[in-house]
Amino acid sequence: MHDDVSGIDLKVLIFDTDYYALQAMNSYLAWDRRTRVIHLAEKLADVWRFLETAHETALPDAVIFDIDHHTQAETLSAHLHRLAHVLHNAASHRHLRRQILCTLSELDGLQVATAQAILNSEATGLVLKGDIRLQIAWGLVFALDHDFVLTRSLVPFCQNLGHPRLARARVLPRQREYPDMSERVREAIKHTVIEGMPAHLAAHEMRLSQHTIRSYVREGYRIMESHDTTRYPQDMTPQEKAFMRFTAFEEDNTHTVG
Repeated sequence: MHDDVSGIDLKVLIFDTDYYALQAMNSYLAWDRRTRVIHLAEKLADVWRFLETAHETALPDAVIFDIDHHTQAETLSAHLHRLAHVLHNAASHRHLRRQILCTLSELDGLQVATAQAILNSEATGLVLKGDIRLQIAWGLVFALDHDFVLTRSLVPFCQNLGHPRLARARVLPRQREYPDMSERVREAIKHTVIEGMPAHLAAHEMRLSQHTIRSYVREGYRIMESHDTTRYPQDMTPQEKAFMRFTAFEEDNTHTVG
C-alpha cells in the first residue's frame, strides 16, 4: 500500500445519477491530496461531452462510474469499452494506471450478466457505495496496485461467477479501527473532521462544553498519529491528516476473493 501522500495525484471524474452521492464523493475526495476531482456529472451525456472536449492533458486518471441504472449488460459493456479507449489515448507524464471504478447502491440490483460485463471490460473495480463510503480515495489508490478490486459485501456474489480475473482480485481492506479510541472521542472526530463542524456546533450536537470537545479532538489526533506511518507533505494541516488517518485502511491488504 502506498505510504507517501506526496507521490500520487489522481485526476478524477465522477459520474453518479444520485446528486447527494455525487456531492459526498466529491467532498471526501477533496480532503485527500492524492485525488483531485476535475469533473462531476449526473448524466452520461455530460461524461461524454467533457471527455470529447477536454484537452488530453486534462483527461482523468480515474473515472468513478455509477452503474445503478445500467440494466442491459451489452450497453454497460459498450460504455466501459468507450471509457477505456478514451483513457488509454490520454497523454500522461505520470505513468499512473488509468482506472474505471464501477459503483453500485444495492447488491440486490446486481445481475450476473452485469458483473460479467464489468469483469470482461477494462474496469478496475466494483464497489458498493455503502461499503466504501469515506474511503473512496483510499480505494482508488489501493486499486493502482491490483488488477481488480471489490468491496467485502460483493465477495459471496462474485465467488460464484468463476471469472478468471477474480483469481487476481483483491478485497478492499476494512477501515482502521483505533481500538484505544473511545466512542465519544470518535464521535467528536467525526463531527469536527469528517463533517467539518466548528467546536461550538460539535459541542451543541454532543451536549458537551467546547473545552471538552477540543480535548476529545486532541486525544483523537494523538491516537491516530500513533498508529500512522504515512509520510505527509510538510504543509498539510492537522485536520487534513486527521481525515486521512480516520478513513485509512487497515494495513492487511492480502484478502483475496478466493
